[in-house]
Amino acid sequence: MRTLTIQLPDAVYARLQQAAHGNEKRVGQVAIQMLSAALPPDDTLPQVIQQELRVLESLSDDVLWAVATRMQADRDLVVISGSLGAMLDPSADERGVTAKLGIDATRPFGEPFGEKLVMDPAKMAWARALVDRLGG
Repeated sequence: MRTLTIQLPDAVYARLQQAAHGNEKRVGQVAIQMLSAALPPDDTLPQVIQQELRVLESLSDDVLWAVATRMQADRDLVVISGSLGAMLDPSADERGVTAKLGIDATRPFGEPFGEKLVMDPAKMAWARALVDRLGG
């Protein structure tokens, strides 16, 4: 690992601090994660996989939280068959036709969002210590 010292605008550093606090991480850890996410994927991966990784990396924590907590597979998945996909997609037919999947993680009209649960910091610290002790 190498050391790099950079100067950040106050607003950027404040956002890093906020993200670190919200995720119970150090500012440096959050900065490394964000820099890693901003870099292009490894060139040895197929282009289709690189493209999908870029899409996933751009999803915010709020979007991922919504998908994980507000989506019911039996009513919130939409499959569109016969869609034009990427020619390099190995699952597509010879014309590049495939299926697309949509996930509806929006709140039902007129209903409030459920309360976002947050783990007690002491319990989170205990769980992190256990994972560290077990080599995770």
